[in-house]
Amino acid sequence: MDPWTQSGDFAAYYENLSKACREVMGEKGAYFNTPQTAADMNSILDAIGQREMYYWGFSYGTTLGQTYAQMFPERVHRVIIDGVSHQAPWYNNELLVPDDVSSTDAVYDGFVKECFKAGDACALAAGHTSAKELHENLTSSLLALYDDPIPVYINASLHGEITFFDVAWDAIFPSLYKPTGWPQLAENLAALLKGNYTAPFLAWALPENVWSDLYEANMVIVNSDRAPRDQLTRKKLTRPEILDVLAKYHNTSKIAGDTEADGLFELESWQYDRTHSFVPAERVETAHPLLILSTTLDPICPLISAQKANKVYVDSVLLEQKSMGHCSVSMPSKCTAKHVRKYFDTGVLPEIGTTCEIDEPYFPGSKTSLKASDMDSDEEELAHALRALAEDPPWSKSSFPRRHRQSKV
Repeated sequence: MDPWTQSGDFAAYYENLSKACREVMGEKGAYFNTPQTAADMNSILDAIGQREMYYWGFSYGTTLGQTYAQMFPERVHRVIIDGVSHQAPWYNNELLVPDDVSSTDAVYDGFVKECFKAGDACALAAGHTSAKELHENLTSSLLALYDDPIPVYINASLHGEITFFDVAWDAIFPSLYKPTGWPQLAENLAALLKGNYTAPFLAWALPENVWSDLYEANMVIVNSDRAPRDQLTRKKLTRPEILDVLAKYHNTSKIAGDTEADGLFELESWQYDRTHSFVPAERVETAHPLLILSTTLDPICPLISAQKANKVYVDSVLLEQKSMGHCSVSMPSKCTAKHVRKYFDTGVLPEIGTTCEIDEPYFPGSKTSLKASDMDSDEEELAHALRALAEDPPWSKSSFPRRHRQSKV
């Protein structure tokens, strides 16, 4: 659903959803927040008789990990934050931070360039003479869907349309998180450009493809963390004022600029006051320094957020993985994996300024990869494990862009 032309639907939907949350959860709903979860983590450690925290957090898990490190720095023994969120805006009621998608379009551009470079290994490259031509053709076709959605008729009980939001929000944006899915994305986009709409429609535009059971849980935590101290008496933003805020974000990314519009309407209708008193610190010394991981181009938690965290945590080290995708595990890198293993086993951090390369191309078959015969048995086992992790990363069930449920009803 387009937040600009259908903002009234957004506002009404989330007003009702927030009331339903209040009715179902009651007063307990005010305490589903990240600081409370961080305290619960200590309860788990205490229950098993362990003092030191071992933790590897991805995406939102970096918000939880940073919150824990600030609340209980004396218990930090081995803490990795990977695909780092910017913690200060999270708790300061700054829902939309342009930094969050500052790399999104760069990853989209990278997808196009890698596709063209891959040649026959990328279905979308066929018929294009340059990466620039491919980019212009794909992007213009995508933007045309704003005004002219494509009707798709398969049979009397299976039909609908493919909209800009289906392709940008539900196909391209989540695929930027996980480059191992780029070959399949390219196949569906190639079919779309050729006028073969069935496969793209089935992949992206059916109602069951755009809703996650975890969405409402994420909504509760996000709003509980950043809700104002007094929700009931504060002056809430009007719908035009919400759109004014959204406008500041809109042009940051042609792919993801509007994907968080839901959150603005959610927060304005939220029924609970903030119950925690956590405020992020600007400088934190932990019992053992943190290891911070980031890809060079992360579509939702950009490198700049990891760099900011690196300045907050005394003696922490930032390891940059020279790749695209969300979190280091989005592409296999034995170099990164060995640093992670060494840190957990011995506590030794990489040298400041360390970077790691990835071990596979974005489009398999586009160039020679490291063969199993070139690896010893331990490295081969590690390579297989990393590939499996990249295919199904820890965040894959909860981190995709949110989608207004009414858009497909």
